[in-house]
Amino acid sequence: MKKASLGQEGGHGRMRKTGLRLLGDVPWGRHVAFFYEKKEHLAEMCVPFLKAGLESNEVCVWVIPQPLTEKDAWAALGDAVPALDRYRADRRVRV
Repeated sequence: MKKASLGQEGGHGRMRKTGLRLLGDVPWGRHVAFFYEKKEHLAEMCVPFLKAGLESNEVCVWVIPQPLTEKDAWAALGDAVPALDRYRADRRVRV
């Protein structure tokens, strides 16, 4: 019997793009945490991450904390993701 390596269970061992230079690519299923002081910092981390997920054919959900608003989140995504309207129409992204 073969022993599975971390992140390799179920054939999901391929690396996923995070969109974050600081983090790089990670195995599927890896969890990370970031700390931020301002809502701008939160958007700077989350938008590239969500963009990379959408471009990799993932379904993305962004649960936003205060003081970020849903309007702020959609605006930040719209600035960074040219195909956002298509992703929204395909129900591939939710805020």
